[in-house]
Amino acid sequence: MDGMTSRPERRPTGASQGLSPETSVRLAALWSGIEAASAASGDCARCGECCKFAEAGHVLYAERIEALYALDRAEDLDPSQLARGLCPFYRRGACLNRAGRPLGCRTFFCAAAGAEERRALYEEQLRRVRAIALEGGIAIDYRPFLAHMDELLGAV
Repeated sequence: MDGMTSRPERRPTGASQGLSPETSVRLAALWSGIEAASAASGDCARCGECCKFAEAGHVLYAERIEALYALDRAEDLDPSQLARGLCPFYRRGACLNRAGRPLGCRTFFCAAAGAEERRALYEEQLRRVRAIALEGGIAIDYRPFLAHMDELLGAV
């Protein structure tokens, strides 16, 4: 798909981007635990506002392993979103890849309540993400998620 069109790209779930099955399983288990832990500090309203990174005034950082996992889980994405500062999994106000979203998406909520607990959870879980990456032979590469997507998708 060229960067000039905004037609979504369909991808089969599990279209490997370099994660071993063991690494994927370990990261999926970690994500499940995070879902349970972050539910205690509030629930995501799934409004999609945080997915509009430029408009929301924040930058989502992620390790390379998180970007690879997101692509492995993607069924639908739109690389042209990157040029507009949007996540390639964001469409019509919603995340199309909730199963594959990175740690920052799992611990960020628009509500201020519980922010300190979520920050601590993020830091603790990021250490675990990095351990899984290193054990899976994936280099530590912490940078903006959209930069990872741009590189991995060859978009923009």
